[in-house]
Amino acid sequence: MNKLPMEVLEFLIEKTINNRSIAYIVIDKNGYIKEWNDDISLYVDFGLEINMLITDCLHFLEGYFPLQKDEIYIPSIETTKQLYADVYLLKKGDIFYIILLDEAFFRKSIKKVLQNLNEEKLVYDKYNDLKNDLLIIDISAFLDLLILEHLGSNMYNIIGILPNWVDFVANNKQKLVSEVEISGRFPYIENFLLDAKPFWKNNTRGKLKSDLWTETDESNKEVHLEATAIKIKNRDFLLIEYGHSSTDEKFNLIQRARELKLEHELRIKAEETLNKQNIKLNELNATKDKFFSIIAHDLRNPLSAFRNILELLTNYYDELSKDKIRDTIKMLDENSSHLYKLLDNLLQWSRSQTGGIQLYAELQSIDAVIRMNISMMKISADKKGIKFIYEMKNDFLAYYDADLINTVLRNLFTNAIKFTPNGGSIIVSAKENGDYIEISVKDSGIGIKQEDIGKLFRIDVHHTTIGTLNEKGTGLGLILCKEFIEMHNGKISVKSIEGNGSTFIFTLPKKPF
Repeated sequence: MNKLPMEVLEFLIEKTINNRSIAYIVIDKNGYIKEWNDDISLYVDFGLEINMLITDCLHFLEGYFPLQKDEIYIPSIETTKQLYADVYLLKKGDIFYIILLDEAFFRKSIKKVLQNLNEEKLVYDKYNDLKNDLLIIDISAFLDLLILEHLGSNMYNIIGILPNWVDFVANNKQKLVSEVEISGRFPYIENFLLDAKPFWKNNTRGKLKSDLWTETDESNKEVHLEATAIKIKNRDFLLIEYGHSSTDEKFNLIQRARELKLEHELRIKAEETLNKQNIKLNELNATKDKFFSIIAHDLRNPLSAFRNILELLTNYYDELSKDKIRDTIKMLDENSSHLYKLLDNLLQWSRSQTGGIQLYAELQSIDAVIRMNISMMKISADKKGIKFIYEMKNDFLAYYDADLINTVLRNLFTNAIKFTPNGGSIIVSAKENGDYIEISVKDSGIGIKQEDIGKLFRIDVHHTTIGTLNEKGTGLGLILCKEFIEMHNGKISVKSIEGNGSTFIFTLPKKPF
């Protein structure tokens, strides 16, 4: 059962370039097995029997019979031995051929096809013995291939019958054709030959395939072509295949793969856009929630306390002692100061969310802005006996907006004072770090829990902590700091160990941005 039937041989000769192992099964019109070859064992993991139903051994053929066409191609199907094969279904009258091809055993299959077709002459015979070989002529006619042998000096000899879709005519009886004529008929070939000629020169055996290309035939129908350069010992061949069903199927598969890739890329892009929109929507919702939380709680409470103190003074002023009045006024001062800072942060944050803040960065001193803000915060620090230590031997210049960086330093200094116990210290320093100036604010305060560090700069997480003297906050200040620093193309970060203080570090650019 090893000899291939002629119908199979005729069909498979055009597939030999693909270098695959060949297996076949013959069945009747009712789907019962009548014949097979030994290579079928590569794909089926049990022995076949005469009159066995084909779908009992190749389950993927369920539903294909009776065949609606004379030829059906099923690409890359998994067989019972978990090998992937290309499957061809051929109808020849009442007989059906099932052909399986696989790359893993290509050497054996090529040898078998060559032996069955007596094509060893193409490998071993001299040119004079080959030119009158009727078998080669018959094969080229059946395959509808243009077979050319490269003779050197940009000349080629036509092997076999010239296909009717080739409209150039050889210039003499020896069927010689020039590379110019070939390129004139097939413009794409000119580029392919740039790769084919080195391939012929540097190899003793093998093949080189071109990409598929398209042309329009006389009926204005688009057809697909493919070229193959073949090297067999000291001979060079160029094959051009035109409009074969296998070529069309390959082209359609490539086109479909491209379409699927494009669909996949568009879907991924749409998903990325949707994810970005969802993230932006979540940020907007978090911003809205934060805004209403501040208004409903953080702003309402100090205003309520302020009103209660004023009501106390209004109704009981004559009954209060001077010391009590002095303490009450001090409470008013502290509440008004807290309320002012809160409103100022709230106003700036609101402007930043609506695009109302314009950045006016210029090259200016780092030393000046730090010293000014330390001076402004000294009174608050003195109340808790906290000492500012400024460590900067040299002044640095950086590009920044003074108003925004004043807000950043004021918030960082306020937090440092708030979370540092009486008698503590705050160290402020600056240094160069590549193209940036790095400024740090280090306190000797209570520090931050590790699980809370990630919450500090997030608008979608409400996080606020009471100070060492029960000072209150909104958590809005650090969010403002982050936004303002990032507007300068800088970064802000924090290092902290609970019980051992915190260090906030931010950077400003030395060059325009």
